[in-house]
Amino acid sequence: MPDQAAHRQAGERGAFSVLELLVVLTIIGVLSSLVTYYVRGVSSQAAETACSQTVKIVQTAVGVYAAEHEQTNPPSLAALVPQLLKTDPRGSLSVGESLSYDSETGDVTGRC
Repeated sequence: MPDQAAHRQAGERGAFSVLELLVVLTIIGVLSSLVTYYVRGVSSQAAETACSQTVKIVQTAVGVYAAEHEQTNPPSLAALVPQLLKTDPRGSLSVGESLSYDSETGDVTGRC
């Protein structure tokens, strides 16, 4: 019968105490806040990268336009709209607000 007594003592501790549950919930809360902070940083970094890539694409498009039109720069970015619409996955030209273009020099700059 000593086996049953040892088994009963080990089996009596089947539930967690309130303190143990609070510790586990605190650890989960801290870990979830760290993950949330990291994800926010990654998403803002992705937005900056997408903006800088858009500026590079527009700069390349201006260069190609100038090469095909006897080294004349496009009069405005509106001349490049069809190419930009094809590269924008959402199907809209949303980069015009963050881009500035000088038609005399062909310089394209972005505010990312």
